[in-house]
Amino acid sequence: MLYTETESNNTGNAMSGNYYYEDDQKRIIRETLLDKKAQEWVEKFTTGDRNPKRRDPLTQTQLRRFFNDTIQLRKKYETQYREEQQQSDSSENEAKMLTFPRLKPHIKMLKSKVAYAFEKIPSSFENFMVESIDNIEDYHDFEAFLVQFEAVVGFSKPRLRK
Repeated sequence: MLYTETESNNTGNAMSGNYYYEDDQKRIIRETLLDKKAQEWVEKFTTGDRNPKRRDPLTQTQLRRFFNDTIQLRKKYETQYREEQQQSDSSENEAKMLTFPRLKPHIKMLKSKVAYAFEKIPSSFENFMVESIDNIEDYHDFEAFLVQFEAVVGFSKPRLRK
Protein backbone atom coordinates (compact mmCIF):
# COMPACT_ATOMS: atom_id res chain seq x y z
CA MET A 1 0.00 0.00 0.00
CA LEU A 2 1.39 3.38 -0.93
CA TYR A 3 0.95 6.18 1.54
CA THR A 4 -0.59 9.45 0.45
CA GLU A 5 -0.24 12.99 1.69
CA THR A 6 -3.74 12.88 3.15
CA GLU A 7 -3.05 10.01 5.54
CA SER A 8 -2.40 10.90 9.16
CA ASN A 9 0.02 9.58 11.71
CA ASN A 10 -0.87 8.93 15.34
CA THR A 11 -0.52 12.60 16.24
CA GLY A 12 -2.96 13.70 13.56
CA ASN A 13 -0.30 15.48 11.48
CA ALA A 14 -0.25 15.05 7.73
CA MET A 15 2.23 12.39 6.65
CA SER A 16 4.81 12.72 3.94
CA GLY A 17 3.98 11.31 0.53
CA ASN A 18 7.16 9.20 0.75
CA TYR A 19 6.75 5.43 1.06
CA TYR A 20 9.52 4.96 3.63
CA TYR A 21 9.45 8.16 5.68
CA GLU A 22 6.98 10.10 7.77
CA ASP A 23 8.68 13.41 7.08
CA ASP A 24 9.78 15.12 3.88
CA GLN A 25 13.34 15.47 5.22
CA LYS A 26 13.58 11.66 5.33
CA ARG A 27 14.66 11.48 8.95
CA ILE A 28 11.84 9.42 10.49
CA ILE A 29 11.24 5.96 9.06
CA ARG A 30 7.60 4.88 9.20
CA GLU A 31 7.29 2.65 12.25
CA THR A 32 4.53 0.64 10.60
CA LEU A 33 6.99 -0.58 7.93
CA LEU A 34 9.20 -2.04 10.65
CA ASP A 35 6.43 -3.55 12.72
CA LYS A 36 2.86 -4.01 11.51
CA LYS A 37 3.57 -3.97 7.77
CA ALA A 38 6.63 -6.23 8.14
CA GLN A 39 4.55 -8.75 10.09
CA GLU A 40 1.78 -8.57 7.46
CA TRP A 41 4.27 -9.31 4.69
CA VAL A 42 5.63 -12.33 6.59
CA GLU A 43 2.10 -13.61 7.15
CA LYS A 44 1.50 -13.43 3.40
CA PHE A 45 4.78 -15.28 2.73
CA THR A 46 3.69 -18.16 4.98
CA THR A 47 0.40 -18.73 3.20
CA GLY A 48 1.95 -19.01 -0.26
CA ASP A 49 0.03 -18.90 -3.52
CA ARG A 50 -2.78 -20.76 -5.12
CA ASN A 51 -0.95 -20.48 -8.43
CA PRO A 52 0.09 -24.03 -9.44
CA LYS A 53 3.24 -22.70 -11.14
CA ARG A 54 4.60 -21.40 -7.85
CA ARG A 55 5.91 -23.25 -4.83
CA ASP A 56 4.31 -22.54 -1.45
CA PRO A 57 5.31 -20.93 0.89
CA LEU A 58 8.53 -18.87 1.05
CA THR A 59 11.38 -20.54 2.92
CA GLN A 60 13.98 -18.98 5.21
CA THR A 61 16.66 -19.99 2.71
CA GLN A 62 14.94 -18.14 -0.14
CA LEU A 63 14.39 -15.05 2.00
CA ARG A 64 18.00 -15.04 3.25
CA ARG A 65 19.31 -15.38 -0.31
CA PHE A 66 17.57 -12.17 -1.35
CA PHE A 67 18.45 -10.44 1.92
CA ASN A 68 22.11 -11.37 1.42
CA ASP A 69 21.98 -9.81 -2.06
CA THR A 70 20.83 -6.54 -0.49
CA ILE A 71 23.57 -6.74 2.15
CA GLN A 72 26.15 -7.17 -0.62
CA LEU A 73 24.77 -4.05 -2.30
CA ARG A 74 25.05 -2.18 1.00
CA LYS A 75 28.71 -3.23 1.35
CA LYS A 76 29.44 -2.18 -2.21
CA TYR A 77 27.73 1.16 -1.58
CA GLU A 78 29.61 1.78 1.67
CA THR A 79 32.93 1.07 -0.03
CA GLN A 80 32.12 3.37 -2.94
CA TYR A 81 30.87 6.30 -0.90
CA ARG A 82 33.84 6.09 1.50
CA GLU A 83 36.21 6.16 -1.47
CA GLU A 84 34.28 9.13 -2.87
CA GLN A 85 34.44 10.86 0.50
CA GLN A 86 38.23 10.43 0.69
CA GLN A 87 38.88 11.43 -2.91
CA SER A 88 36.66 14.50 -2.97
CA ASP A 89 37.05 15.51 0.68
CA SER A 90 33.25 15.71 0.92
CA SER A 91 30.97 15.03 3.86
CA GLU A 92 29.46 11.59 4.34
CA ASN A 93 26.04 12.77 3.11
CA GLU A 94 27.56 14.44 0.04
CA ALA A 95 29.54 11.30 -0.75
CA LYS A 96 26.42 9.16 -0.40
CA MET A 97 24.49 11.48 -2.71
CA LEU A 98 27.25 11.42 -5.32
CA THR A 99 27.69 7.65 -5.15
CA PHE A 100 24.07 6.54 -5.13
CA PRO A 101 23.36 7.01 -8.87
CA ARG A 102 26.04 4.39 -9.60
CA LEU A 103 24.38 1.92 -7.25
CA LYS A 104 20.75 2.55 -8.16
CA PRO A 105 20.75 0.40 -11.33
CA HIS A 106 22.07 -2.54 -9.28
CA ILE A 107 19.27 -2.05 -6.75
CA LYS A 108 16.67 -1.98 -9.53
CA MET A 109 18.26 -5.14 -10.96
CA LEU A 110 17.11 -7.00 -7.84
CA LYS A 111 13.71 -7.06 -9.54
CA SER A 112 15.17 -9.19 -12.33
CA LYS A 113 16.46 -11.66 -9.72
CA VAL A 114 12.96 -11.82 -8.28
CA ALA A 115 11.53 -12.39 -11.75
CA TYR A 116 14.07 -15.15 -12.39
CA ALA A 117 12.90 -16.93 -9.22
CA PHE A 118 9.24 -16.63 -10.32
CA GLU A 119 8.40 -20.33 -10.04
CA LYS A 120 10.17 -20.75 -6.71
CA ILE A 121 8.77 -17.85 -4.70
CA PRO A 122 5.22 -16.85 -3.81
CA SER A 123 3.77 -13.79 -5.50
CA SER A 124 3.49 -12.10 -2.10
CA PHE A 125 7.29 -12.01 -1.84
CA GLU A 126 7.58 -10.80 -5.41
CA ASN A 127 5.08 -8.02 -4.58
CA PHE A 128 7.03 -7.07 -1.45
CA MET A 129 10.30 -6.81 -3.35
CA VAL A 130 8.91 -4.96 -6.36
CA GLU A 131 6.93 -2.50 -4.23
CA SER A 132 9.92 -1.84 -1.99
CA ILE A 133 12.44 -1.47 -4.81
CA ASP A 134 10.15 0.74 -6.90
CA ASN A 135 10.01 3.17 -3.98
CA ILE A 136 13.79 3.59 -3.71
CA GLU A 137 14.71 6.96 -5.19
CA ASP A 138 17.79 7.98 -3.18
CA TYR A 139 20.21 6.71 -0.60
CA HIS A 140 17.84 7.57 2.26
CA ASP A 141 15.22 5.28 0.71
CA PHE A 142 17.79 2.54 0.18
CA GLU A 143 18.84 2.67 3.82
CA ALA A 144 15.20 2.57 4.94
CA PHE A 145 14.56 -0.39 2.63
CA LEU A 146 17.47 -2.26 4.24
CA VAL A 147 16.02 -1.65 7.70
CA GLN A 148 12.56 -2.70 6.51
CA PHE A 149 13.94 -5.88 4.95
CA GLU A 150 15.85 -6.63 8.17
CA ALA A 151 12.58 -6.33 10.11
CA VAL A 152 10.89 -8.74 7.69
CA VAL A 153 13.75 -11.22 8.12
CA GLY A 154 13.48 -10.91 11.90
CA PHE A 155 9.74 -11.55 11.98
CA SER A 156 10.09 -14.44 9.54
CA LYS A 157 12.50 -16.51 11.64
CA PRO A 158 9.83 -18.26 13.73
CA ARG A 159 7.30 -18.38 10.88
CA LEU A 160 9.08 -19.69 7.77
CA ARG A 161 10.32 -23.21 7.32
CA LYS A 162 13.96 -23.77 6.53
